[in-house]
Amino acid sequence: MWKLSIFTAAIAMLSGCVTNTNPPLAEGVPAATPAEYNAPSYFAVSPEINPRKSYNWTTSNEQARVGLTSQRFELRHGDCGPDDCDRDRQRIEAGEDDYNKEAKVGEQRWYGWSIYLPPGFQGLGVDTPMVLGQGKLVRWRPALWDFTIVKNNFVFKHTPNGDYDPTDCLTGLNVKQMQGRWTDIVVFADYSTKKSGKPMVSTWVNGKLRCQFNEPLITQKMLDDTGKDQIMMKYGIYTAYVSEWLNRNKTKQVSAAGYTDVHVDAGGSNESITNTPFKFDWGVKLPTLIAYYDEVRIGATREEVDVRLR
Repeated sequence: MWKLSIFTAAIAMLSGCVTNTNPPLAEGVPAATPAEYNAPSYFAVSPEINPRKSYNWTTSNEQARVGLTSQRFELRHGDCGPDDCDRDRQRIEAGEDDYNKEAKVGEQRWYGWSIYLPPGFQGLGVDTPMVLGQGKLVRWRPALWDFTIVKNNFVFKHTPNGDYDPTDCLTGLNVKQMQGRWTDIVVFADYSTKKSGKPMVSTWVNGKLRCQFNEPLITQKMLDDTGKDQIMMKYGIYTAYVSEWLNRNKTKQVSAAGYTDVHVDAGGSNESITNTPFKFDWGVKLPTLIAYYDEVRIGATREEVDVRLR
């Protein structure tokens, strides 16, 4: 169970690549009872890609899907970890950090969580995708599956057979419909490398089956290239190619060299205005983004993770 504690900020790092295993309590939030649950306790943030501001990842009583609290993610202009600051990105994400509990190739997993977007929350456009939950093979750059806001639509993406160009599936929701209310999400993923004759990835949004695909998410080549066999689930707010949004909305001229983001491990590339967007004064700043997550669960059956069935 996820146990809240006023001492979480002082918990030692689990490994060299993570920090604070539980989000600290926001100011004014009392410690909850042992029964309070938000997410598994083995999730953490990586200092290499996440900023280290006190407001980025906290436990809050402002919203809750079940119980009294939820996890609050906040991303402001310029919030980026060392790896993202020079790659035209910014994010605050929590991810699995326990090899023994992470899914392995050949296994199946069910994931469930609820997300609340406050009134006024906005997408950043088609060329500045915003990911709100994803599953990744460790060391393989593209996500195996993710939920992304594109043109203010809430879209499920997956990469069959390791293809870098993801297949999109509309969830039936846009950002406006998600504002001011909880959205319940369930994902089933079969991480086998061969077809099973059954759906290998399926998604439910607010109790309705929205997307289903039969192609494998992982290939043997991906395993050979990465040398890894574990899949990490991550959630939070992740925006890429933010210089595109800044360039579209700028009120000042910026002399920035073009940036080509080459995906060496998976092929393909993306071009953007610059790899260091926060080193320039665009005359505007990216909007502050806030999202709440609750009832984040991983299990072997839908009943274990679907808040509507529990």
